[in-house]
Amino acid sequence: MAASIPNGALSNFSNIIIRNFGYTSKQTLILSTPGGAVAALMTLFIGWYADKKKERMIPIIFALVPTIVGSAILIGLNGHNDKKGVLLFGAYLTFSHGSSLSIIYAYNASNTSGHTKKSTVNAITLAAFSLGNIIGSEIFLPKDAPAYIPGKVAIMILLTAMLFVCFLLRWINVRLNAKRKARIEEEKRQRGWTDADVQRERERHAFADMTDKENIYFEYMA
Repeated sequence: MAASIPNGALSNFSNIIIRNFGYTSKQTLILSTPGGAVAALMTLFIGWYADKKKERMIPIIFALVPTIVGSAILIGLNGHNDKKGVLLFGAYLTFSHGSSLSIIYAYNASNTSGHTKKSTVNAITLAAFSLGNIIGSEIFLPKDAPAYIPGKVAIMILLTAMLFVCFLLRWINVRLNAKRKARIEEEKRQRGWTDADVQRERERHAFADMTDKENIYFEYMA
């Protein structure tokens, strides 16, 4: 939800924000193009990083920070249309956050096991995504035009809150993995298992309809 509200707002109003720097509609259309490049490159980068480092939360943070910085620039330099270059730079930075949604979906897939639980989590995520985008389209109100400061502030607050959620989830998952590793080591000691035996059990449990809480061999992606 915290990711989707800014997504709904910026998807609908990014062009209006750029036009209010003092550009014509045609100029705005052209100048909005680099924002798409920022979004595409950030998506490729955090996807590569998440796969290479087996991380989920850190790539999301990489995607959020530029948007927070960009929003701060747009708020801080509001009314300074003589600094169009800096304002455009801030606007382009706000295109980075959308790629975080792809990692959120990957996080659900990686960290949820069991058919019923996985289906439920995916349904909740889809509902939150849809509702967030609807709410996001309503935080830029006509009465706040042309600066839309309350909407920009809301984006900053939501994404900053999301940063803390990411750090919290990462800490929880690292802690859970450490506990499970200790339990597996105890299993190895009691049963005389090798690492190969543990891997065999991990693969066998992967096909059982068990939730991530029930399967002690399940490893969370932090």
